[in-house]
Amino acid sequence: MARAALDQAQQVHERKRALASRAIVSREAAEAAQAAFRTAQAEFNAARAEVELAAAQLQQAEIILEKMTLRAPFDGRLSQNALVHSGDKPFVFTVMPGGSTVKKRQIEVGLSDHARVAIRSGVEEGELVVVIGQHLLYDGMAVRFADGEPSGTGNFASTATTDNAGNHSVPERLQ
Repeated sequence: MARAALDQAQQVHERKRALASRAIVSREAAEAAQAAFRTAQAEFNAARAEVELAAAQLQQAEIILEKMTLRAPFDGRLSQNALVHSGDKPFVFTVMPGGSTVKKRQIEVGLSDHARVAIRSGVEEGELVVVIGQHLLYDGMAVRFADGEPSGTGNFASTATTDNAGNHSVPERLQ
C-alpha cells in the first residue's frame, strides 16, 4: 500500500512539475506535489524498515525456539536381548493390546551399549516388548500372561507370557 501511494505521489509530482515549467499550474502547486512525494517516500521507507525489523524479529524468534526445543536422539531404549534378527533386519515381538497375541515388528535401532539399544522407530512408548524367550515366538502367536494381565505400570520383567505349549516369554515396556 505504501508502494502504491509512493508511485501515485511520484506521478503527481512529475506531472505538476512539467505543468509548472510551462506555467500551466502554479509553482506552489508543484511544490505541494513535491512535498507530498517526499512524504510518501518517507512513509514508504518507514514501512520497508518495519518489514525488515519484523523479518529480523521472526528470525530471532525462530533461533530462540530452535534452542528451546528439546530433542531426544532416540525414541526409547530396550534390552539388547529383545532383538531378533532376520537377515540383517532387527525385529522385536510386541504383546498386542489385550495380551492374547504377539506381533513381530521390524524396528530401526540407534546407538547401543552392552545392555540396552536405542529404538528409533517401529515401537511406541508404553508398548510391551518381549525380552526373554522371543526366539520361541512367531508372528500372531497366541499367548497369555502367566500372572494374569499386566497392571499397566512399572517393569513387567516378572510377568511372563505363556504360549499354548507352556513356553514362557517375558515382556518389557519400552522406556
